[in-house]
Amino acid sequence: MSVGLPLVLFDAIFEPTRPRVLKVIIAVLGYFSILVAVGNLLPIPPLDGAKAWYLFSGAARRAQRWKSQR
Repeated sequence: MSVGLPLVLFDAIFEPTRPRVLKVIIAVLGYFSILVAVGNLLPIPPLDGAKAWYLFSGAARRAQRWKSQR
C-alpha cells in the first residue's frame, strides 16, 4: 500500500501531462498494489490478516475489560 497510494495520487494529479502509456502503467501498478495489500489483510491463516485481526480483537477485548473495571 505504501507504493500504491502515491502512484494513484500521482496519476490523479499529473494526469494531463504524461504520455498515455505511462499513465496506464502507473494506474495499473498503483491500483494493483492497493488491491494486493487489501487482499493480504483478509483473515485467512496463510495471509498476514489472520495475525493482524487476531491482535486487533485481543486488544479490543483488553480495552473493554479495562473499561469495565474502572
